[in-house]
Amino acid sequence: MFSSNIIFRRQTLPPGMLEGPALAPPPGVVPNFVNPPDLTEVFVGTTIVCIVIATFLVFARIYTKLAIIRRATWDDWILLLGWSTFILMNAFSCAFAFHGAGRHQWNVQLKNMILIGKYFQYAAGTYSATLALVKLSICVQLRTIFAPTKKSDFMWWSTWSFGIFVLLYYLVNVFVVIFQCNPREKAWEPFLRGECADQNAIYLTCAIFNIVSDIVIILIPQYAIWKLRMPWQKRLQIALIFMTAAFVCGCSAVRIYYTVQLNISPDISRVGLKFGLWAVAEVTATMICACLPTFPRFFQATIMKTSFFTSLKSRTYAYGKGSKFSSSTVSGNGALSYRRMDEAERKLRSPSEHEDVELGPCRPDDGIIKQTEISMTADLAQPAEPVKYWN
Repeated sequence: MFSSNIIFRRQTLPPGMLEGPALAPPPGVVPNFVNPPDLTEVFVGTTIVCIVIATFLVFARIYTKLAIIRRATWDDWILLLGWSTFILMNAFSCAFAFHGAGRHQWNVQLKNMILIGKYFQYAAGTYSATLALVKLSICVQLRTIFAPTKKSDFMWWSTWSFGIFVLLYYLVNVFVVIFQCNPREKAWEPFLRGECADQNAIYLTCAIFNIVSDIVIILIPQYAIWKLRMPWQKRLQIALIFMTAAFVCGCSAVRIYYTVQLNISPDISRVGLKFGLWAVAEVTATMICACLPTFPRFFQATIMKTSFFTSLKSRTYAYGKGSKFSSSTVSGNGALSYRRMDEAERKLRSPSEHEDVELGPCRPDDGIIKQTEISMTADLAQPAEPVKYWN
């Protein structure tokens, strides 16, 4: 039904209209369809950089969880699915760039403007699907880090409820983007008979929701971080890691600006590419935030074990430095070598009453630990009783 309607409407267009410019040029300007100035190279180059960064970080996270921590969770697989829709979104984005997006619209033929609009709609749908999966992954990751078992905890309920809310909103947004017009083709062929919802209102609402949800994702972990029992300097470091999502808010704010420009500017092909450029940056920044908590572990387990860092470590690090019980050196290949302790070193003394014993630094494999001070006393007059771990 829709295809026959399209053929009918195209037959009523003036001859050669599809070959002409999609917008009347300014006075004194001649349309250039052959080699006009555009932003295609900038857009494609930026998109490739974003794909490389996002792909490296996502697979570094998957490698860290499978090979180093050896415990993958649902948020990892959700993020991997979000990466696949991210690749699809960028494919559609490059497609509308290659058909003339980035040029001034009077330098774009109407037949190509139709294709630009078509791929723009496809990119918009996959954009919402990608954000749905990536932000859901972040919420599940926050729940795994701060509230893995406590179902009555605020973090458990807030991360789950907000994650489900975000997922439902973006799924509804995908549905609205796909079926905003009747017939659906009218979204990119405005001369067809039919009706459409307010496209600018749809994109502006989505942009505002993006920045609000980013702020919520920044604030949720701060509640748990500042309740941790550790020095405030350490809590500040952890809080700053999770506040990197503020960069995503910046990208969302710029995208709001270009969403408004799409509504007021007739040069849609030029402004639309800038709109799409910041959408790609926004999604990439969101994926970086999803991968950042696991990257230090990946860096420590892989890059820090290269020959360069190993040789550097051998010159600056001495294992057991200052200890009276053992001595060691680091060989050129990073392996530790030990010497036998003499009799005086092996001789242990009994602790005096109320003696403070300094413990070595604790280096957990992963996660956030609690710092606990232990005070030990010894009664030298009476033999010590065996410690009871269970009643």
